[in-house]
Amino acid sequence: MFAMDLAGFMDYRLTGNILGELHQRRLGLLPANVVAFLFFFTASGGVLYLSDRTDTFAPIWPAAGVALAMISLFGYRVVPSLFLASLLALRFFAGNLALGEMLVIAAVDVAGPMAGVAAARLIGVRDPFERVSSLLLFLLVAGIPSALATVGTSLIVETQNGHLPADRWHDLGLVLLLGQLVGIVTIWPLLESWWRYGVPQRPGLLVLIVALIVSATSVLLLTDSIYLRFIHVAPLIIWASLAYDVRGASLAVALVGLLYSVNLIWQADTVMGVDMVQGRTAFLQQQLFIVGAIALVVGVIDYSRQKKQQDRLSLAADAAGLGFFEANLKTGVMLVDERIRQVLDLPASNQPIRIISFLNQLNPDDAVALRPILLHDDQSDGTTFTVEPRIDDKATALPRWVSINGRIAHERRSMGATRIMARGSVRDITERKRVERRVRQHERLLRGILDSLAAWVAVVGPDGTVVETNEGDFVRTDRSMTGLLGTKIWNETWWDGSADAASMVREAVQAATRDGETSRFDIRMSGPDGQSFEAFWIDLQIAPLQGAPITGSVVLSGIDITSRRAAEKLSRSLGDIVDATPDYVAFGTPDGSVSFLNPGGRRLLSEGRDRSDAHDPVPDEAPNLFANLTDDQRDTLFTDGFWMGENTLELANGRRIPVSQVLIAHKDDGVVTSLSTIMRDMTEQQRSVERQSLLMRELSHRVKNTLAVIQGMARQTLRTADSPQNFADSFMGRIASLSASHALLTERDWSAPSLREVIHSQLRPLLGADRSIEISGPVVLLPAETATQFGLVIHELGTNAIKHGALASDEGALSITWTMGDRRRLHFVWKEKHSPSQSCDESDTTGFGTRLLQMTAIGLERRFEADGLRVIFDLELPDSAERLVDPATSRQ
Repeated sequence: MFAMDLAGFMDYRLTGNILGELHQRRLGLLPANVVAFLFFFTASGGVLYLSDRTDTFAPIWPAAGVALAMISLFGYRVVPSLFLASLLALRFFAGNLALGEMLVIAAVDVAGPMAGVAAARLIGVRDPFERVSSLLLFLLVAGIPSALATVGTSLIVETQNGHLPADRWHDLGLVLLLGQLVGIVTIWPLLESWWRYGVPQRPGLLVLIVALIVSATSVLLLTDSIYLRFIHVAPLIIWASLAYDVRGASLAVALVGLLYSVNLIWQADTVMGVDMVQGRTAFLQQQLFIVGAIALVVGVIDYSRQKKQQDRLSLAADAAGLGFFEANLKTGVMLVDERIRQVLDLPASNQPIRIISFLNQLNPDDAVALRPILLHDDQSDGTTFTVEPRIDDKATALPRWVSINGRIAHERRSMGATRIMARGSVRDITERKRVERRVRQHERLLRGILDSLAAWVAVVGPDGTVVETNEGDFVRTDRSMTGLLGTKIWNETWWDGSADAASMVREAVQAATRDGETSRFDIRMSGPDGQSFEAFWIDLQIAPLQGAPITGSVVLSGIDITSRRAAEKLSRSLGDIVDATPDYVAFGTPDGSVSFLNPGGRRLLSEGRDRSDAHDPVPDEAPNLFANLTDDQRDTLFTDGFWMGENTLELANGRRIPVSQVLIAHKDDGVVTSLSTIMRDMTEQQRSVERQSLLMRELSHRVKNTLAVIQGMARQTLRTADSPQNFADSFMGRIASLSASHALLTERDWSAPSLREVIHSQLRPLLGADRSIEISGPVVLLPAETATQFGLVIHELGTNAIKHGALASDEGALSITWTMGDRRRLHFVWKEKHSPSQSCDESDTTGFGTRLLQMTAIGLERRFEADGLRVIFDLELPDSAERLVDPATSRQ
């Protein structure tokens, strides 16, 4: 059924000769009037002739239907021919009427249908067969009023001229009115529908239906059985209505009416009288009217259904841009609709074209596949074909594409040979082709981009199977990435040979598939057991693929970050160095504003109190990187990108400290983008320089003093020496004592040594490490001058004890004690103890030591006691001397 409907629709689109499209054969004024005259004169004259010869009335008065059909089809221009035909029919076949009466009847025969059609057009009825409401409106407005006007006029005229008694108005009027109505419901739709829509498809079936109707009706009339009635032909009439819409319905009713009319007229002339014929006529007219009306309504319903279906198909075809063609492969002729003509740039026409002309419009290379199909009539029934050839666009010089789809059908004609038909559609697919070409170009471009990426990109299904991948930049793997297709991504032996890494990948893929989560992490890749290739690191991201054709697909993207990891490691090391250094390290913007300050810089600004992290906000007191720089120094920085020199850093409390500063200007394409600086606190270095300067001055002063002391020692030694050797020994010993004092002061950075250290430094070289002495006294720090002078005193006492005193014997002992009195007076006691066998040398010689003590000591007392020499004296210490702790005893 659908195939038949589609075929009919294609025929409608190709020829406009199918229900759903009003088709009128345009005739000129003269041909239209000739056609109208012939139809009306034949219909009206034939009925009048039969009525006059048989002295009865025909069941069908076709003139009423002819008038409606002619005016509805050709308009009011055929009114003159209809009037003339009516007048001549009355003149030749109704001779008992006067000329005036003929003119009146002829005028009403034409005026009634003309006024009725005008009224129908006025209320909007353009196609009476479009729907049932249109049909009923046309009959009520045009059909019934015109019939009433014609019948009424005829009765009045016949009565006025004395041919019709008044008592016969009812019987005769009913017959005339029913005859007019039957003519309207049979002849009017028969003429108008067949003229508008032409011969329908499947004419063989139509011939079969007509033959059955004629045969069944003839059987009814010939047998005249009480069991067979007019109603038994009704199913065949309804079949004709359903199969061929209004055309089939009107044709079937007209045939039945014609056969019944012939039978009725024949019986009236042979076996029945006039009264019986009129009764039978009225009864037959009622049956024909009722069945004709029902068949007409059924036909209109079928027409309306087909029209709606074809309208829907037409809308769908127009929306899809479809054009239809029908080609007869035996004759080489094809019909194409208006859309195909537009697509192929063919002139607008309803005429068929040659198949070869159609093919010549296509690109020769693309038409090769279609030529064997359309140019040979040996194609099998049901063969389908689809091609998408190009068409050269003459307007734009760019190619256009069409899609041609069709099917071969073998159609056996009822009265002829089998036709080989190719029916199909043509659709302009230029935009689709251009989009496809752009898509292919974009796909190639995208593939090129993907394969050129340094990143590796892969698409995996919900089960982890790799369905797409690019080559990426993983040349380290020594393997093509396309080799992954069809494998489980987590089964690869890349993941550092580690099940944990593979599990991370698997869990991330499943999380993206199940929950739509995106995971990103660094992962180490290597071969099995780390042997296939050198391990490297990638930044791997696993995310759900949006709009994927396979639900749950996941995209993996990885970038080789081995170098980045190494750089990050180096950066962390450098960062640790920057964080650990006590120097001031800062980064800033090109205007000198500080954006980063390391912990060392923070501590320097706060004088050791700040313990914040380098990631904390930069302190407000951080100075601008250009602080205290001159314009020339700034120019040097921006020109050379580097400046180094001395500067001053101002602290939060306003104190300024000297710093050594290095400033670097970082550039990008010659434009300074950032600054960095390193500053080192030079306070201690400056103090050291100052101290060194002070020490140099002090050294110069001390050297002068030392030379004076040496000069004095030389003179004194020379005076007391009795021989050069004795002079040399004494002088060198004293020089050694002086050297020991200087060494001690040098070790103490010329700060004040303790009295105990001075004694040790002088006696250790004389006595050695094995000899012990008793030393007791408080810790007293001696200034450098006092330490040098007191060292010489101890040296002289020690030398004298070794040469002449208790220390000349191994059994001798020495005890040194001191106490502190008021006003920084030091009371010093030197006590020697002889061994029992040792004699005491009590000679009172005045040597260098005695004279040195006399110049240094206060209240010098030398006594030779029974057990040895005792030397007692006081020293007045300068203000720079200091007593630190309580007395302590030491043994050496």
